[in-house]
Amino acid sequence: MERQAFPQAGLYFLRGDETWGLFRCATFTHRPGHSDQLHLDLWWRGENIARDAGTYLYNGESPWENGLATAKVHNTILVDEKEPMSRAGRFLWLDWSQGTLLRYKRSKDGVLEFISGEHDGYKAMGLRVMRSIIRARDELWMVVDDVMGSDQHTLRCGWLLPDVPWKARGDSLLLGSPKGHYQIKFASPRTQWGLYRAGQLLEGEDLTDCAEVLGWFSPTYATKEPGLYFAGSTKGTLPLRMISSWCLGDAEPDRLKVDWKESASGQSFISRIIYGQAVMDL
Repeated sequence: MERQAFPQAGLYFLRGDETWGLFRCATFTHRPGHSDQLHLDLWWRGENIARDAGTYLYNGESPWENGLATAKVHNTILVDEKEPMSRAGRFLWLDWSQGTLLRYKRSKDGVLEFISGEHDGYKAMGLRVMRSIIRARDELWMVVDDVMGSDQHTLRCGWLLPDVPWKARGDSLLLGSPKGHYQIKFASPRTQWGLYRAGQLLEGEDLTDCAEVLGWFSPTYATKEPGLYFAGSTKGTLPLRMISSWCLGDAEPDRLKVDWKESASGQSFISRIIYGQAVMDL
């Protein structure tokens, strides 16, 4: 399958037979509408299982004055609960966070696919933020978020999900839908998690100051409906890494193995991906 990408819009696709992802990594030349760098949408068997919240309202009562435009509600990584761009009104963002695509590779047989990108939204803090995404067949996705720099910081990664039956098991969230069951796990050490629905914490820890806008999905303007928002958070001295693992159907997560190579700066990066008999070097 030929690679699909729209670099001028900052949109990059990863595709299997039953699953596909849309990765946002933009170099803005026009005013951005949303703060959504490194956001990832996932689809499986025709269902949008990791989704963009949409817009809802531009002129509603607080917090609905374009309240779904922030990075805090997108499927991306936050540092210290700070927005990577400065908001100056309902529609205006300053200090644009610029994205750079770092690497893309797909195995010849299509079993494995990899993409990575970064943005400079926290450069004033001396930080570098990078996201790497792995697709293994139609069963497994791994999302690796790295934040590099110094000092102690808190990272939060969140995923907006359909409003489907769920069950928490340890640090995993199991979900069921007419298309099948799947689970999400934060594989990083010392990770706390919280599950939100329609602005309310359902289970786990309250990790944010914006719970009222979490767990909402707006399919069309001026309408909103409940969704689930699964958030994970870790705190420590940089560099820090958060890993989100998605297992779709009866996938065995242990089949996906990743080798890491240390750079001169001391930060490790993915160097090889192994899934069963499939191997891809980066």
